[in-house]
Amino acid sequence: MNWQLILKQPKVRIGSKITTNLGTDSTPEDNHCLKKVLEYLEKMRRVVDVYNTPSNDDNDWWITHDSTDMKYFLGNEPFKCGQTYRSYLCNEKVACVVLKLLERLKSQGSGMFEEDVVDGDDAYFVEIVLESTKKLKTTDWDQWFDDAQDAAFVILITGPTNAEYYQITYESHPKNPNRTATGYKDYSEDDYKRMIKVLHKGVFG
Repeated sequence: MNWQLILKQPKVRIGSKITTNLGTDSTPEDNHCLKKVLEYLEKMRRVVDVYNTPSNDDNDWWITHDSTDMKYFLGNEPFKCGQTYRSYLCNEKVACVVLKLLERLKSQGSGMFEEDVVDGDDAYFVEIVLESTKKLKTTDWDQWFDDAQDAAFVILITGPTNAEYYQITYESHPKNPNRTATGYKDYSEDDYKRMIKVLHKGVFG
């Protein structure tokens, strides 16, 4: 996935959008939304450890994770709203929209959800997807995934200066001899539903 190129050239994606103008008068208390979103992000991180165990090493699939925030999501450093790397999630108004879309995804089980956020002079575009990559490749997400990735859960926030994302994917195990550069194999719709269910359960329980 050439995410560096994609994030430099963000584009409006397919789907119905709702614009949320939260205004400068909105002052959420105690970063409630950020705290809830971080709980989900922690579960996304733990999915990798839950499924990628030695007993799963010879299976035909595993879970991978990726993010623009390598120190937190891919490493061991705690999430911080400092000045060195300031996540868009540190804007509580953005975090509240992310939380709302996550709760919608939790209820519906899968799908693509997106919403604009206007905060004063700044505009953000929040996208959350949990789908088979076979389906996502028929949308504007077509360049996002590697061929070996079969289902994905992505939180993508495009803001005034750049974009950030948090992602887990269900994909063919690199040790599987049937894995090729063009993908593992064609799966049935039931197979894709099973993959999506694994990612959903890992994050939402």
